[in-house]
Amino acid sequence: MVNKPEKVIQNKFPVNDWDFADLKQSERQYGVHFFHHYTAKFIPQIPVRIIKHFGKKDCVVFDPFMGSGTTLVESKLQGFDSYGLDTNPLAVKITQSKTLELNDKRFDEIDNFLKWLEEKKIKKKNRCPAVLKIHFSPIAISCKFFFLFIKNL
Repeated sequence: MVNKPEKVIQNKFPVNDWDFADLKQSERQYGVHFFHHYTAKFIPQIPVRIIKHFGKKDCVVFDPFMGSGTTLVESKLQGFDSYGLDTNPLAVKITQSKTLELNDKRFDEIDNFLKWLEEKKIKKKNRCPAVLKIHFSPIAISCKFFFLFIKNL
């Protein structure tokens, strides 16, 4: 088999180096990327690679179809300001919760919410609300950041 020359697009960006098949789930869903299953969500390695290649100092990343906010999260992690749009209100809420900057006041709000939720859970014989079990993973249900998302619904 003869190796063909690598195809490139604008700025000599390699097209054929997109095989992420060997990534473990923990590598594809690190940090806040596991919060919520979102249809057609892509792995964070895709926007990271694009941002690292095309991002310049003081540039702003824009995602017109932000979905669950993967690109916006990775933009923040790479040090870029970012903006996104989506027509799905759930997508907007998920993205807001994933990109929220936390401070002591926010942590206090989260702790108070968790205490309130625990009281409700005790009153209902330690049952987690069914809606949470349907839409979120057990790990996400126990995550403090996730509860901020629920609080703001």
